[in-house]
Amino acid sequence: MTQRIEYQKQSPELFNKFVEFSTALRHSAIEESIHDLVNIRASQINGCAFCLDMHVKEATIHGERPLRLHHIAIWRESTLFVPRERAALA
Repeated sequence: MTQRIEYQKQSPELFNKFVEFSTALRHSAIEESIHDLVNIRASQINGCAFCLDMHVKEATIHGERPLRLHHIAIWRESTLFVPRERAALA
C-alpha cells in the first residue's frame, strides 16, 4: 500500500474549501442516501480503499442495504436503483 497524500498539509486552503462544500451538501435538499451512493462511487472510481471503506461504513450506519452496496459497482446493470439514484451515479 502506498502512502496517502496529506491533503490538509498539501493545500490547506483548498482542503478548507472542500470541507465547506461538504458541509453545505449535508445541509442541502439532496437526500443522505444519494450522498452515500455518490461518495462510494467516487471512491471506487478514484481507487481509494480508505475512502471506500469509510463511505461504505457510513452508508451502512445510515441504513443502506448490503446488497445495494455490492451493486454500486455494477449500477448500470442493477435493477436496485431508482432513476434519481441512477442519475446521481452517472
